[in-house]
Amino acid sequence: MGYLNPKPFKPFDHDLFSPLQRIILWVLVFFAVSFFFLVLPTLYQRLTCPIQLQQADAINVERAMILIRGENLYPDPTKGGPYLYTAYPPLFFWLEAQLIMNLHSLWLPGRLLAFTGYIGCGLLLGFWAFARWGKIWALLLPALLWTFPSWQRWGTVDRPDTLFIFLQFTAFLLLYRQVIDGASGGRDGMKLTLLAGLLEACAVLIKQSSISLLLANGVYCLFSKRWKNLFMFYAACLIPVGMVVVWESVVTGGLFSRHTFVWLNTGFKWDLLWYWLSNDLIVEAGWLLALLLIVLFSMGVPALLGWQMLFGTLNLISLGRLTGAENYWLEFILMALFCVGECAGREKHSPRLPSQFGKWARWAMVIGIAFILCSSIKGNKPEVPSASEVEAKMDAAKIYDMPGEHLALDTDLPLMAGKRIWIQPHEYSAMVKQGFWSVDPLIRDIRTKKYSTIEIYDLPVQYLLPQPIVDEIGKNYHVVLRRFGRLWLSPNKAQ
Repeated sequence: MGYLNPKPFKPFDHDLFSPLQRIILWVLVFFAVSFFFLVLPTLYQRLTCPIQLQQADAINVERAMILIRGENLYPDPTKGGPYLYTAYPPLFFWLEAQLIMNLHSLWLPGRLLAFTGYIGCGLLLGFWAFARWGKIWALLLPALLWTFPSWQRWGTVDRPDTLFIFLQFTAFLLLYRQVIDGASGGRDGMKLTLLAGLLEACAVLIKQSSISLLLANGVYCLFSKRWKNLFMFYAACLIPVGMVVVWESVVTGGLFSRHTFVWLNTGFKWDLLWYWLSNDLIVEAGWLLALLLIVLFSMGVPALLGWQMLFGTLNLISLGRLTGAENYWLEFILMALFCVGECAGREKHSPRLPSQFGKWARWAMVIGIAFILCSSIKGNKPEVPSASEVEAKMDAAKIYDMPGEHLALDTDLPLMAGKRIWIQPHEYSAMVKQGFWSVDPLIRDIRTKKYSTIEIYDLPVQYLLPQPIVDEIGKNYHVVLRRFGRLWLSPNKAQ
């Protein structure tokens, strides 16, 4: 069994290269210490921050609170709110709800779930590398993953992305281990296939993007004629997913499919996709992309890994969505690191590459870590709200202590005051623009003075709300408070 009995790694078995290897190890130690002092404090501050780090924090907490209150996670926006767009399946929010009830904290539970995925993916890379490629790779790859700014950001906010990638990556490794060991046909192989299918089911029930493994393993099994493995994997995955889909569709009267499928079309722009790729991804991981291309065009990539790399890369297209963000390249970075390690970490390389390519690849990754850390020092790193911002948010949240319901653009403010969130501003505007939602129900709420206060920005143009909503607010509400760059309005008195 190649995975269980790897060739022993001897870092100083060749006198000619021992100085180089010692330098690499010392560089890794330096960056490990740098990571500890530069990155970990920031990660801790983000995990424990008493206000939201981005808009998704408060909205996802509210979704967990909806489950705790026993309400519908997929609301009907035609019946007077809440005007929330739940684009994901329910598993992440169910897990978050359980943690909220046990930890008695709003912000920490969801962030801990994301942090579990962030740390877990790095540990999986390290364990796999230690068994197959050697100690240097086992130190290098997790350090790289954990220092990527995008992984740090999305691993410390209340978002499902890193957790579903962790579950999907675990399932992939279970399948891939069978391929490289040739153990897919026995009883143990079937158990691993079933376990991989169940893990993939959990990943799909957290976020739909994890279907990349379903597609990759499906295509691989079809071409290699592994019919039994195909059936076992798909059965273990699709039966639980199908049961949840049917249940949610019935109890929500079809709203589940609209939220998680029909309404995913929030708009698409090719120039937005190009912007993300050419300005953000290429700056953060351009060197890794170059290394990956050398590996793909010069070495033989195992079929399952190649298909997973392909379908995972296709997720980058979602960067063109109007609500897209850098979370769509997290899987690409992880699989690129794994692919480079799996190909360059092997002792036998392509005849088109020199025998020392693996060492060159390690040096490239060390330089990559240095580049990321230097850019982090210059400011390209996850942000932590300043003390003044936290104080201002805590002060503003006191406004929502008054009775009644509140319509707020800063969604964390009513949440911090123990009130529910009624609108998801950016997504609401996207749904209206796409023609999925009508402004009539919210206009009706405003005319009937449903909200004790409405918060908008102190700007000439309210870019987060459709203009008919802004006009209706101006007709029925008046400004009572101007602070923190915001306006708070109360209902006009009846004539």
